[in-house]
Amino acid sequence: MKILAFLPNKSNLSLPNNSSSLSYLSSIPSPVSSLAPILSFPDSAIVKNGNPIFLPDFDSRFIGSFFLAVKISRLGKSIAERFASRYYSEVAPAMNIVAKGVLDSLSANGLPWTAATGFDRSLAVGNFIDYPLLSAIGELNVVSSDGNHDTLTVPSPEVIAKAIHMASRYNSLKMGDLILIPLSKDSIDLKIDSMIAISVGDDTLLKIPVK
Repeated sequence: MKILAFLPNKSNLSLPNNSSSLSYLSSIPSPVSSLAPILSFPDSAIVKNGNPIFLPDFDSRFIGSFFLAVKISRLGKSIAERFASRYYSEVAPAMNIVAKGVLDSLSANGLPWTAATGFDRSLAVGNFIDYPLLSAIGELNVVSSDGNHDTLTVPSPEVIAKAIHMASRYNSLKMGDLILIPLSKDSIDLKIDSMIAISVGDDTLLKIPVK
């Protein structure tokens, strides 16, 4: 299974006007290519909804950033944007756990970020929901155990179509592959014994105990 993630900046996908770049990406030294995804994750990175994430001991600060995971439903390559809607129907909220100190060091030395972003159990993926249902509501609600609340804007069909088109230029997409699209939310600090929940209406799609 492929897991490919896009980054939110002006040379990549166009996000809603009220969106902001993920703060852990602020150290990017140059514009990112608009032709390909930036991050990839191994299967071992995935944590299913409700299972805890355990902050590793190789860094002192971890942050979380939110994505919409688009599940590919059929085989395709070089998919035109106008046909992209045929290749997915379900989406889910996801959170990437990032080792901030490791990322800073890798970025400063021009090295790949996998050790900071794609380690085991670094990607929590929630329950999947039909995209038209989520799109009609238009937003996801985030609540953390420290009392913070926020709202995430659901990407438009046009943004998802562009992501699928861009990803499939260089990769054959297969059933079950995930394309991660950044949501309009800065990263948050993760603390041991905290809890993060993402819901739509009264339905909690992702619940993340941090251990």
